[in-house]
Amino acid sequence: MGAGGRRPGAGRPKGSVSTQTKAFKEAVEIAFSELGGVNGLVEWARTNPDAFYNGIFPKLAPLQVHHSGDDSRPAIQIDHGIAGQRVKSLLDQITSK
Repeated sequence: MGAGGRRPGAGRPKGSVSTQTKAFKEAVEIAFSELGGVNGLVEWARTNPDAFYNGIFPKLAPLQVHHSGDDSRPAIQIDHGIAGQRVKSLLDQITSK
């Protein structure tokens, strides 16, 4: 910042998405569609379950972190919540067919 301090209204408005981020997301959506969309992802997950469950899924699933509250024995439990359980159950059903 210069000597004048922060100017009101300078920069991108709070909460807006940069055009580069938006363009990248659109490119990923196009690639996803070209690679088969959800059906292509399911086929890939069937042949690469470790990569899916250990690589992609944990990064995208909703995350809840719980602390036991006992400072003498700190423990953190990571829970991907009901959404994670539903996705795993759904994929288990698909892969068993």
